[in-house]
Amino acid sequence: MGNDIYLHHLFQEKEFWNRYDNLKEVLRHLQEQNELLDRIRREEVIPEQTRELALKALSADIDQTRRLFSEIFQNFVSGASAGLNRVDLETSITLVDGNLLEVNRVALWVDGEPWEIPADLGKKFAEYILAKGEGTPAEMITEFYENEEHLSDIRLGSLNRCSLQMMEEIYPAKNLHVRLRLPAQCLVDHRII
Repeated sequence: MGNDIYLHHLFQEKEFWNRYDNLKEVLRHLQEQNELLDRIRREEVIPEQTRELALKALSADIDQTRRLFSEIFQNFVSGASAGLNRVDLETSITLVDGNLLEVNRVALWVDGEPWEIPADLGKKFAEYILAKGEGTPAEMITEFYENEEHLSDIRLGSLNRCSLQMMEEIYPAKNLHVRLRLPAQCLVDHRII
């Protein structure tokens, strides 16, 4: 009986790292596509009509890759919650004058190793948080964080995977800088991905 449990854990661990490798490969491909898109936009030698057709085709391919990334990401995060591996999401945003949302960085932390992921996921996450609460943006973010921290404590028995840093800038403009880190499972729980 003990060998069956050990084999099950080995299978889970192998499956986790296979999913992680697939996720990294899709991210690399997405990054390469975006770099190519930028190079085509800047290239002046290519005739305008040809450039527009290439940009349109590549943009459609990038959209398809983003959809694939979302599916693989959701599968990866859901599978990680069943194992012993730590998968956290860190989002760094700036709220300019309380209205404009800028995403500075979004990273997936897998067992202590950060991996940059598309900023649009961080934007969806931040917009979700700000749409769910009441009060100032700082109050909404704090309320969401405290609820997720509490759930993390219940599920994992540990608060060391959660962190929230907020800094309010007053001059030259009133901005709120936020860095939020939570277990990535909260994206699946709230159906953000």
